[in-house]
Amino acid sequence: MDEGEAAARLAEIALGPPLGVAPEIAGPEVLTLGAAAEAWGSATGRRATTVAVPLDAIGAEAFLAAEPWARAVLEGYRAAWNTPHGARTLGSIRFVDWLRARPPGG
Repeated sequence: MDEGEAAARLAEIALGPPLGVAPEIAGPEVLTLGAAAEAWGSATGRRATTVAVPLDAIGAEAFLAAEPWARAVLEGYRAAWNTPHGARTLGSIRFVDWLRARPPGG
């Protein structure tokens, strides 16, 4: 989420009436890591090829079997637990637009 949009929402919450629990805030889109990398390449002119690598190809099953917490984390990402659900405030600035607004090298 754009830092300006996040700051504005947090100020609105801080200066407003008590909420108990405020709705979550997030950017306007959910991106995969590959899509975020492609947006970064497009915005910076540093294009690269992204390659999806299945977990089986890197021996992840053995790791996941040995580390129960790792499977829970992976399943959490697959279930989109890292994104807001229910009441939420979404920003309007897309990641690629946020990137394009950054100074070169910034």
